[in-house]
Amino acid sequence: MPKQIIGEEIVVEGVKISLSEGVIAGNDVLLSGWIALTEDGEVKLDGDIREQTVLTMKTIERVLAKAGCTLEDVTRSLVVLKHREDFTGFNEAYGEFFPTEPPARTTIIAELVHPDVLVEIEMTARRPI
Repeated sequence: MPKQIIGEEIVVEGVKISLSEGVIAGNDVLLSGWIALTEDGEVKLDGDIREQTVLTMKTIERVLAKAGCTLEDVTRSLVVLKHREDFTGFNEAYGEFFPTEPPARTTIIAELVHPDVLVEIEMTARRPI
């Protein structure tokens, strides 16, 4: 079965970004790394770690929905935080989206693509059969 691209072409500040919102490959849904965006797809980086995490997770929910999935279908996440001291605030906000049965998760600290990005989250889900 060929892969299926999720979503539209991604343009940030007038520049086409060479990535897909996500890819469906068989029953797997692989999302790109996401940062804090408004519902209109505008980058919103003036918030603290909690606000950026919530906006990022809401974006992920919208992308998952395009693939017929919800957060309940997520099996794995990769989280990149800019600052180690943001872990507690991130973890509290993230946990609100997974009150039970959270996915497997790796969290790392690293420099991110834009200086105001505090968190980037990538997820993998299984499509419901």
